[in-house]
Amino acid sequence: MKKVVLLIRPFRLDEVRDVLDEVGIGGIVVTEVKMPGPSHVVGLDFVAKLKLEMVVTDDMAEDVVDAVMRVADGAACEDLLYVLDVEDAVRIRTGERGEEALL
Repeated sequence: MKKVVLLIRPFRLDEVRDVLDEVGIGGIVVTEVKMPGPSHVVGLDFVAKLKLEMVVTDDMAEDVVDAVMRVADGAACEDLLYVLDVEDAVRIRTGERGEEALL
């Protein structure tokens, strides 16, 4: 399993959510965060971003990356995407583990 973390500018949320829906990703956690701004902007300490987090199967991780990159379309931006390994997942209500817990 993989955890995918996206750090995007807030106005991009709708288009990113749409492409994630297209690849079948529904369980997304969205958090408002602040990050250091571009170093070339004087006096701007932090900029608003949205952090999107989701845990997906290994097979789905590359689909998520491809979908997000398709939306980015090579645009110059400071959006970031991380893919991390997840050792286990447990659905507390049912006790399901691993990829079964994600379904």
